[in-house]
Amino acid sequence: MEYEIRIYNTIESLGESKWQLLYQKNSLYLSYEWLRSVEGMLTSDTFYVTAWSKHTKKILAGIPCYLVKNHETYSFFNMARLLTEDLGLIDFENVIANEKREQLDEYMKTLSISRDELYPCLICVSPFGYTSSIGINKSEGHQKEELFRAIIDAFNVLSDSYKASNQAFLYVDKPDESSLVQLLKMEGYLEWCMAAECTIPIFWKSFNEYIEHLPKKRRDNVKRELRVFREKGYKIDIVGAESLTKELVPLQAQVHRKYGHRGNYDRIQRGFEQIKKYLGKYVRVFLIRDNSAVLGFALFYEMNDIYYCKQVGFDYAKLDDDFSYFNCAFYKPISEAIFTGKRAISYGIGAYSAKVRRGGQLSPLYGYLKCKSDISDYLSLINPILTLQDEAHHTYYSKFSS
Repeated sequence: MEYEIRIYNTIESLGESKWQLLYQKNSLYLSYEWLRSVEGMLTSDTFYVTAWSKHTKKILAGIPCYLVKNHETYSFFNMARLLTEDLGLIDFENVIANEKREQLDEYMKTLSISRDELYPCLICVSPFGYTSSIGINKSEGHQKEELFRAIIDAFNVLSDSYKASNQAFLYVDKPDESSLVQLLKMEGYLEWCMAAECTIPIFWKSFNEYIEHLPKKRRDNVKRELRVFREKGYKIDIVGAESLTKELVPLQAQVHRKYGHRGNYDRIQRGFEQIKKYLGKYVRVFLIRDNSAVLGFALFYEMNDIYYCKQVGFDYAKLDDDFSYFNCAFYKPISEAIFTGKRAISYGIGAYSAKVRRGGQLSPLYGYLKCKSDISDYLSLINPILTLQDEAHHTYYSKFSS
C-alpha cells in the first residue's frame, strides 16, 4: 500500500487531535503537550514525520525527530557525545574489567579527535523524555509493519536531505517495540544498551504495606529516614503548576550546579513558563516547607494514572542530613500514589541504586545507530565503543535483578 509522507516543523501545525491519534494512552513524553512544551529546547531543527492514507486522507503513523548539529546539544541526545564521553549514568569502573575499561577510554578518546565528523545526526526520540517509538493510528487498521517501513524510509530520506553523518533511534524499549527493533536491525542499525527506565509499580494498599514489602535492612533505613525528616518539623505540601515561580528557580539551579551543569536561572524560568503553559493540568509539585519558607521541591506529572518524576530542587545550605530528597521525591509521592490509586511512578534514567533500593524496577533502553558511508572509516572505533558500553550497562543492571 502507498502512503503520503508529510513532514511538519512544528507539532502545532500538525494539530493536537491528529498527533494524539498516534499516541493514545501512551507515555506522557510522547504526548502532544509534552512535545509542544519542549519544542525548540533541544535543537532548532524539529521534524514530525508522518504517513497518511492516500485513500482516506487520515493520519496513520508518525515520529518526532531532531537534527543535532553540534557539540552544544544536550549530551544524552547527542550521538557524538554518547560515543566520546562518559556521561556518568553507570560506574564503568566497577562493572567491566580494567583492561576493557581502558580500551573503552582509548577508543572514545581516539574518536573524539574526529568528533566533528559525526555531525549532523538525525535522531528519533522524545526530548528530555528518554523514549522513542513510532506512533500508530490503530483505529485505521493498517498493517503496522508496512507503516513502520514507510516511516523509516521517510526518516532515511530526511537524513539524506540534510547530509546527516548518522541517524539513530534513542531510548527504545526493546520488548514493547519488538517490531520496530526487528526492522531497524534488518536496515543495518547497530544496537546497544544505553540506559534503563526505572519504575515503581504501585500495588500496595497502604504506605505501611509498602514499607513492610521492602527487605529488612532497607525497611529499617526507610523508617529512620522518615523519622529524621519528621523530627525536623518540615512539611510536604502537594500543589499545582501555580507554584512554579521564581522562588523555585534557585533551588533547581543548586541541583544543576551540584552535578556539574550551569544552572542558568533564565533557562530554568523559561522552562517553568513552558510547563505552566502546556502541561499545567498534569503538574503535581511536592514542596518542602519550613513554616512559610520553601526549602525544596519535586516536580511530578500525572497522566493515565501514572506519576512521572521529572525535576527536583533543594536549598542545600538549609537542608543537611535530613533525607529531604528521599522524603520529597519518593516517600510522599509513593504514599500519595497509593492513596489516589495510581498504577506506577516513572523515575526515568540514572541514580539507579537509590531508586531500586526504594522499590524501583529497571527496564533496559536501547539505542539504534546507522552510520552513513561518509564516516564508515570510524566504524572500527564506533563498533567496539557500542559493544563495550552495551556489556557494561547489561552487567550493571543485572546486579539489581539477581
